[in-house]
Amino acid sequence: MVSKINFQENQIIFKEGAEGDAAYLVTSGEVWLYQGSGPSRTILDIKYKGQIFGELALFDNAPRFASAEAKTKVSCIAVCKEEFRELLAKGNNDPIMKSLIRSMKEHKLK
Repeated sequence: MVSKINFQENQIIFKEGAEGDAAYLVTSGEVWLYQGSGPSRTILDIKYKGQIFGELALFDNAPRFASAEAKTKVSCIAVCKEEFRELLAKGNNDPIMKSLIRSMKEHKLK
């Protein structure tokens, strides 16, 4: 089963270069995705309720492309690789799968 997880304001969710083991569906709050650190940090995207981040970890074993930080209190549903495979086997009628597929389509368009 997927896991609900909470992050505090300014808490790092994952760091650029780390091993990716899960994707996250935001259920509340604001998450910033960025590369680099300190003054040279580049904001790549901001995620809000209903949006997914970290989903590339479900498809490959590459290190995280960016860091993710909770800019407010954030609640998420975490989906690990094994859970993702189970959801895939059920088909795309699952709401989490629909969000993942929509997110992947958006990445492809960018």
